[in-house]
Amino acid sequence: MVKIACMAPSTAGTVGALWEPLTRGFAGFLAAFGAIALILRWVTGFDANLWWVDLRWMPSPLAWLAELVAVVALAQVCVAGPGRGATPHAIRSVAIGFALLTAMDTLRLWWLLARGDLMAAMPVPVSLAIFALWFGVERIAARPETRRFRGGLREGAIRLGSFAAGVVLFPLLQMVCFGWTDYSRPADAVVVPGARVYADGRLSAAVRIRVRTAAALMNSGMATVLVVSGGPGDGAVHEVDAMAAEAIRLGVHPDRIRRDFGGLSSAATVRNALGMVRDGAIGDRLLVVSEYYHLPRLKLAFQLAGTDVRTVPASPEGTGRRWAIPSMARETVAFWAYCLRPLLPAERRA
Repeated sequence: MVKIACMAPSTAGTVGALWEPLTRGFAGFLAAFGAIALILRWVTGFDANLWWVDLRWMPSPLAWLAELVAVVALAQVCVAGPGRGATPHAIRSVAIGFALLTAMDTLRLWWLLARGDLMAAMPVPVSLAIFALWFGVERIAARPETRRFRGGLREGAIRLGSFAAGVVLFPLLQMVCFGWTDYSRPADAVVVPGARVYADGRLSAAVRIRVRTAAALMNSGMATVLVVSGGPGDGAVHEVDAMAAEAIRLGVHPDRIRRDFGGLSSAATVRNALGMVRDGAIGDRLLVVSEYYHLPRLKLAFQLAGTDVRTVPASPEGTGRRWAIPSMARETVAFWAYCLRPLLPAERRA
């Protein structure tokens, strides 16, 4: 007992010394993401800040201004501290306001889950983590001892490390929190991106669970058309043909299947599905089925193309694929690649 009592103040002191630079670093990450989102809105018309706070109920100019204020406040806390005079009070007001907004987003999701409108394997939204961040920002601005920027190698390293952690954690949280949530609603079509099909025509586990989940949606009357999209398989059997055959085996009528042989990537699947919508081959209410770790990138790709979709996680076979670490690592990089791609000069010219 004596040993525990002696260690407690040290542990408390360590936590107290860490929370401030950690909060500042995460604030810097969210400020950077918010700034990128504002630029994306100018370039593409899509507000990527929806990924951490929903301001669609506001008039667009007012939402843009609110997001800009949030970016400035977060950057101030990360880089220079809240400072003196009226600035700490202004930052506290911004922090309290956005903490309330993210709390409302959290409560809204829990209400939908309680009503049975959504199903989630992880009923903890990303907005809850953002709420905790804004709470930390408010505490920094409220306490005189934490208002001033404190330099030093250790504090700077912690701040930089938490900034980098935010870059990794943000898409990972989206995969786990958003990706595991079933947003299925009655729709015009279910879109299924392809995955590996072996040389003998067998479906890999990834594509098999995607098609199985999509077929279940079709057979339940959730949608009227199934779009299977993919590229060449390992052998003579095309991914799309193998997916269509599996869907037919599971009870989907052949006349209700549309085949996209040009889905060589997630971006191509999105582009071709929207082409079908424009051509009138399918309606514009879309469900998209894939693994939980793939869904945030697919959702982002559709949003950047100007269309919102509802996502449905493919039901895993057993528990072995619940934590697909290599795939999650790949999708972390891919998420940022898709997010930043519209900012490239070549993309803007296209």
